[in-house]
Amino acid sequence: MKTQFALRFQPALPVTAACWLMMALTLQADVYVSPAGAGNKDGNSREHAAAAQAGGLQRAWDALPAEATLWLLPGEYKDASLDIAPRADGKARVLAGLAEGGKRAVFIGDFDKTRPGKTGGHVITVMQEASDWVLKDLDFRDVNTAVHLLGGNTNGKLEGLRVYGSREGIRSEGKGKAATDSKDITVSDCVFEHFTKRGLRLLAGHKNITMERCSADAGGKEWATEPFQMGFAVENDCDGINFTDCVARGSYNDAGKKYWNGDGFCVEQAGTVTWTRCRAFDNTDGGWDTKANLSVFVDCIALRNKRNIRVWGKATLENCLAAYAQYPKGTDGACVWSKGEVELKRCTLVGSRPVECEDGGKVTLEKSYIVPVPRTDGERGYIPLEWTRVDDSEFVMSDADGVKKLFVAPEKEFEGGTGFNRREGGSEVGYKHREK
Repeated sequence: MKTQFALRFQPALPVTAACWLMMALTLQADVYVSPAGAGNKDGNSREHAAAAQAGGLQRAWDALPAEATLWLLPGEYKDASLDIAPRADGKARVLAGLAEGGKRAVFIGDFDKTRPGKTGGHVITVMQEASDWVLKDLDFRDVNTAVHLLGGNTNGKLEGLRVYGSREGIRSEGKGKAATDSKDITVSDCVFEHFTKRGLRLLAGHKNITMERCSADAGGKEWATEPFQMGFAVENDCDGINFTDCVARGSYNDAGKKYWNGDGFCVEQAGTVTWTRCRAFDNTDGGWDTKANLSVFVDCIALRNKRNIRVWGKATLENCLAAYAQYPKGTDGACVWSKGEVELKRCTLVGSRPVECEDGGKVTLEKSYIVPVPRTDGERGYIPLEWTRVDDSEFVMSDADGVKKLFVAPEKEFEGGTGFNRREGGSEVGYKHREK
């Protein structure tokens, strides 16, 4: 009997790597994966990482226990992809990259910016109504879309993702074909660099979405192979969208004699969208272009965009700076453009066209500092007082030399810091740099 008992637990055939992985997942929480695998490839440790190739990444994720982490070791994950499906247990699972010696896990595709709609592939797809997932510290290079959310997704976190060369970095369908909106999703410390369409795109049906410390650099003229290049895009039927410490730059659209697009932050018919300490630079249309019902700006900065801040609905700006707006070919743009109702409090506007209103647009200034400077053709800058109500604000006509005497270090290349603080001895109206 003893001999028979021993033989029952003796495998007659070699156990495959996939079987080892399944056995390991039942015994421990975290799992390790590398591009080609290592050791016995059971995923139990770094030394015995499971292989991502040939569908191994998907198998490892599908078998991952609740509240566990699937660790990707540094290396190049070529042509790898992952679908994140809904789980019945409602417990979080994490896909995270390990960094060693300055190297990270990087997904690599074959994206070609001259054929943006047909190359690259979607790397990670969050399936409809999948919730309670975390994607962390992953790199993507030459992909069509790094992360694609199909709709109705909740309680998700995207942290420390870096996307270099893409059509869209993160695309979220919002409601999509799901029964409910996407909500309670946080995107933090992500980088989107060089894209032909969008850095981050929220389509219709998003509620309570937070973006923190993210940057979107479209890449300017070199990467402008499609129209409507935009850093952060929020579309119709979204509400409670919050940006903090985010930067958008370099969206470019050469339309010849037609209208040039290319926005840093773009919002369509949404509810309330808030930006805190966000910045926009060098976009060929709006640094901000927002049609939200209510746009809230706090401590924001915009320079060298065609229209630094463009508002179609209601907006409040507190302690914001908008300076040196310029068309792509060097002609003068507007610091603040309004077709709605805009209230500025303790803001500073520097440029030849500080305020521009169209079709009944209104701008109200409270304790703000307006400095019209000469136009690029040498003509005097102007203030459209007939469209502006002034309350304890100051207007100072100036030129380039005069501007240097008004502020600490007012360079056109300014992107942050105390450079546009008023020099000592001046009044307290206008923008002032504030630490976090």
